[in-house]
Amino acid sequence: MCTRCMSSLRLRAMLKQAIPSIILFSKEFNLGFGHPATDACADCAKYKIRITDPNLTDTEKRMESASFILHRRRVCVFYEMLGRVVEGHLTLCFDMIQNLVLPKTAIGQAYYSRQMYLYLFGVVVHQGENSCQSKDDVHLYVWQENEASKDSNMIASALNDCLKVQLQGKVSRSRGLRLFSDSCFGQNKNMSMVSMLMELRQLFPNLGIEHTFPVRGHSYLPADRVFGRIEQKIRKMDTILLPQEYHAILQQFGNVHVYGTDWDVFDYREASKDYVKAQRSFKISEARMLDLSTNKVCKDYLQWGVLFS
Repeated sequence: MCTRCMSSLRLRAMLKQAIPSIILFSKEFNLGFGHPATDACADCAKYKIRITDPNLTDTEKRMESASFILHRRRVCVFYEMLGRVVEGHLTLCFDMIQNLVLPKTAIGQAYYSRQMYLYLFGVVVHQGENSCQSKDDVHLYVWQENEASKDSNMIASALNDCLKVQLQGKVSRSRGLRLFSDSCFGQNKNMSMVSMLMELRQLFPNLGIEHTFPVRGHSYLPADRVFGRIEQKIRKMDTILLPQEYHAILQQFGNVHVYGTDWDVFDYREASKDYVKAQRSFKISEARMLDLSTNKVCKDYLQWGVLFS
């Protein structure tokens, strides 16, 4: 019998022995097996505590419970929109990964010394719920801390390169562009990003553009799946001394674009001052969805179908 078959038989025997124990503990003793939750939603935790607060009346508990249901409903609506496949539309998700340190080493003196960061911005072409992520659908933009800061101009410039250069063919053939990102005001949710997207509409006048932001605390996007695989790979490596070593790792997961070589930055923040009013009729910080084709703003996902159907 080959070694592979013997290993398979051993694995099946181990599972047969383990499954009864798992069923016993989970059903008889009500014990669960898993990792503790991290980066949990503050609103969910608040509502759960308020609902079980003995000092609240029944009416107040019902009001808190209704608010909790609405909060969860908004989360579900967001992920329904993210997973929806709209014919003729291009769906993109983008986000920043946790800063990568240079050098990455196990030497104590280097760990406690000032280290330089390598910034990583990822754009993922999303094909729909439960879809596979191919390497061609992932675009990773990198730059060093000493080259530029991690601000709205860099994020808008990287996304601009992705839309106008890397995905130009797909954008030109699409009727609409659906963007999903978190609500970080210094990076994704600001007038620099809006100005860049409005400039894109000058090149593609018939292109509809929607930018959707998740509920705070429920911002897990397809880009985070890519980042998770990258972090697992980097965690296994003890020493990374040069940016080129990071680039080689990132090339295993997507197309890598290096700042200064493959793309440059534009000052959208300064350029937008001549065209954007200082006093606007809406607060971009309160927006959940921006429809740049009709210049409409939605503050609640549950109203989107009513306002823009």
